[in-house]
Amino acid sequence: MLQLSRSGIAYYNPVIRTFYKRRDCSAYRGQIMPMFPGYVFVLLDFEVVHPSCFTRMKNVYGLVSFGEYPAEVPLSVINEVKEQEKIFSMNLSLMNNSCLAKILLLADASKRGQVFADYVCNRKYDRLKNDSYKRKAETATQCTLPSYRSSC
Repeated sequence: MLQLSRSGIAYYNPVIRTFYKRRDCSAYRGQIMPMFPGYVFVLLDFEVVHPSCFTRMKNVYGLVSFGEYPAEVPLSVINEVKEQEKIFSMNLSLMNNSCLAKILLLADASKRGQVFADYVCNRKYDRLKNDSYKRKAETATQCTLPSYRSSC
């Protein structure tokens, strides 16, 4: 994260507060964890910053891409993540029944990141499909998680 700041690249790394039971007593300890381990949202203008400037950084393995183009996460998804991050940090029971909330409740962090990438991919596909037909979707898209999710 420090490299991103020094390079002048705007980034967002959502975090959640988790609790685990201490072994030495009957109390719980809080811990701040990344919401999507291994993933960071970055704001890059490829006309100003070449992708290799970003991918040469230590511990950066590349950009999430769909085909040959880097994934563009819509601002609405970023705002939804920020809103859920606030709600999640306050109280889990207050979370609304959105697709993103269901993804955040996945216990396995690697699956959570994988399912979020699928979620963004589906949102991008839906947006491209709607743009190609020059019409807006008439119904809200249903939340479908991969089969390894026990319940949605």
